[in-house]
Amino acid sequence: MAASQHLAGERIAEMEQWVTQSSYGRTHGVERVDRATELLWETFRQPYFWAAMELWTVARTNDEIRRSLQPEEQRLGTAIEHVVATMFGPVHSSHPAFPETRELLFTSMRGVAITYTLSHRDPVSDPHLPMWRRMARERLGVETGDRSKNSQA
Repeated sequence: MAASQHLAGERIAEMEQWVTQSSYGRTHGVERVDRATELLWETFRQPYFWAAMELWTVARTNDEIRRSLQPEEQRLGTAIEHVVATMFGPVHSSHPAFPETRELLFTSMRGVAITYTLSHRDPVSDPHLPMWRRMARERLGVETGDRSKNSQA
């Protein structure tokens, strides 16, 4: 459990640093929402995701592991929510639909990622990615037709 939590913590720190130090952190609108959605999807291909899934599977039938895992998962969940808000930026993460949008993305991406245990597709070209981008844009009120307008958002 500690190793999985440590890997996830490192990844969260890397993501926060990347967002704040890259030019991506200064984008808005369509570009920001699309890239944040892509980055979120990338997290479901990391070793810590698979370690967490294995722990969750064991915790389903082992009360001791479940009791040990729950507080750490809650702590990690809070950290993940923060970094995802950072990825989407203050304009989009303050949108009233952001919490539900984040949750829809998380649960859908987690479910699709699990299918990769049996089907080895290229995650970069996964057919769900365009759908997730479109859904995030629509729910967060980002228009795709006028990029100049979106760059002000």
